Amino acid sequence: MDIQYTREEYEEICSRTNRKDLTTLHELCEKVSTDIEARCRQTQQKHEISGEDFMMRLGFFPAIRKVPGFDTVIGFEGTDAYYAKYEGEDQEKCLRWLDEFYEITDEDSFFEYIQNDRGCNLARMAGDVLAQINGRPNFDINALNEQGRYAFENTVHFMEPFAEYLPQAGVLAWDICEKIGFVRHAYRCGIIGRAEYCHGMMVFRDAAVENFSGWEEYMRSLIYGCGLYMYNFDMDESGIASAIDFICMLTPMLLNSDLADSEWNP
Repeated sequence: MDIQYTREEYEEICSRTNRKDLTTLHELCEKVSTDIEARCRQTQQKHEISGEDFMMRLGFFPAIRKVPGFDTVIGFEGTDAYYAKYEGEDQEKCLRWLDEFYEITDEDSFFEYIQNDRGCNLARMAGDVLAQINGRPNFDINALNEQGRYAFENTVHFMEPFAEYLPQAGVLAWDICEKIGFVRHAYRCGIIGRAEYCHGMMVFRDAAVENFSGWEEYMRSLIYGCGLYMYNFDMDESGIASAIDFICMLTPMLLNSDLADSEWNP
């Protein structure tokens, strides 16, 4: 690949002003969007990939979530690992990790988690925020309680700097990516069977194809979803700084990957 993106060039932007300043976030997102567009135009001849490869690429970022004690991270093993299963001690480690961190212990709790956990379902909330920013609110914010209004208004202020760079589907790519990661772990350690695994992956694939025109839109939706995910941990000024740091860390990973070199919807 001719162009290499480094974290340092993104951190340079962050160091020019106070990291808690929303102006910094806007400047960063402007560069990220420009670089994603350039990266997607860089390869004229996209290489063919299998349907399994396509779905694993959609789940790119959950690869950074390594089960404690594992030498490898899910997502970078290649197509041969699509139906791979954890065994023995690895299976026990994954089951313990899912239980301790996400309270996932069986098929019912797994589906409950991916359907209702806020971190896996940011798109609806982000859609309401974007509607508010665009002057077409989906509801009256005065109907919210004090805590709800505080959180919603803070999220509006956070998303305003990059709202113009989001595709129509908002941050849906983040939800798809997260759920693919959890589905793969749940299948690998035996919480769900092969039929549920294949069905889930196809559902996420269809959602991506229906809502995004290609990798450029998906990558923009994904990277800003990452920022929103991190901001949700702490909705004050330190949350903005954390989101900026997270975007700075993950953008080079995304740009230096081969997502933009592969066909969309093979």
